[in-house]
Amino acid sequence: RRGESAGAARASHPVFIVRVRVQNTSDEIIELLQGSLKARDSEAYLPLDLCWVDRQSSLRSGSVEEFDCARLNQAASEQATAFANGAPGRFEVRWEPSKIKLGSGRELRGP
Repeated sequence: RRGESAGAARASHPVFIVRVRVQNTSDEIIELLQGSLKARDSEAYLPLDLCWVDRQSSLRSGSVEEFDCARLNQAASEQATAFANGAPGRFEVRWEPSKIKLGSGRELRGP
């Protein structure tokens, strides 16, 4: 549901919300950050898609930014619920960058 708040969506069905924390450890400003955050699941063939990140804001060297990522239009899956409940050793979180644009204009691209 477009424009719906996370609270309103949770009232109609359980949703999966991921809090993402990004830290710029480079010496340059990050202007654009795109990529996928996934959790490899030892009990499933396919990974759990946690979040598609598409941030277009300046992140200075050493800075930290946090944001929520959610799919408000769909209910949380059994796999997402297991991840949220903290199944020890079952999941391994992976960042798969697609594109990173630096303040210098240089672009880094993933596979």
